Formats: sequence, C-alpha cells, structure tokens
Amino acid sequence: MGLLGVAIGALAFTNFALFMLRNSVTLSVGTEHTMLYAKATTLSYLTIAYCQFSNVLSRRFEQASIFSKNFWTNKILLWSIVGSMGMIFIAVYGPTIHEFLSFAAISLIDWIHVFGAAVVFLGVCEFEKEKIYCLPPVLSKTQLVNT
Repeated sequence: MGLLGVAIGALAFTNFALFMLRNSVTLSVGTEHTMLYAKATTLSYLTIAYCQFSNVLSRRFEQASIFSKNFWTNKILLWSIVGSMGMIFIAVYGPTIHEFLSFAAISLIDWIHVFGAAVVFLGVCEFEKEKIYCLPPVLSKTQLVNT
C-alpha cells in the first residue's frame, strides 16, 4: 500500500491539469496571485483531502472491502469526517478565511472532479486490498515441515 500517496498526488495533479485544460490557461510562476490559480490550487487541495477521507474509510476494514461490512458501525468516525468536510467547506467559502488561506470558490464541475478522484482512489484502495488479502496464505517453514 506504499503507492497510495503517489496515487493521491497524481490525482491532485491531474485535477490541476484538467482545470487548466477546461479553462484554457497555463498556470505557472507569476500567476500565483490570480483567481484561476487560487481555484486550481483549491481544487488540488480538495482532491487530496477527499482522497484522504476515502483512505480513512477504506482502512477501517484492513482485510475486507469497505462494502462487505456495515458501513454505518463507527458513527464517531463518520461524524468526524462530516465535521471535517464542513470545516473544509468553511475554509473554501467562508468570508475572510478563504482569502487568508488563498482559496477560491470552485464550480460544480470542479466538485464533480474532486468526488470522482475520491471514488477512483477508493477503487484503487479496494483493489489493493483485494490483491493483497485474497492471495493464498504463505506457509511458514514449520507449517511446510509438518505437511
């Protein structure tokens, strides 16, 4: 599961690049004080944050899929994620604080890209768990001797 951080970074970078394509701009050095740059970096930050929410939910069940157990069993965790989403929403859309953090409001299509990246990341996590835990168990030397 060591490459999951790389996957989050790749998804955030991809959303940044897709934002530039959708808006027909090139954001580089010298553009960091523009509204488009603020929107693109906000989109990247949100992608990282929501992928981490997916990561937390996936890691709840180390050897089983998130979909194989009762999703609603850990209410404290779920409410903490909802609270975190609320704080992020305030950071992006709240008066004064969004300026301090250099965030900018993003469009509905940008939010769809954020949620899409989180779903893709959840799929990667679940695929990785399936690959790791559905392989036949490796026998230890003592088990091999006794068989």
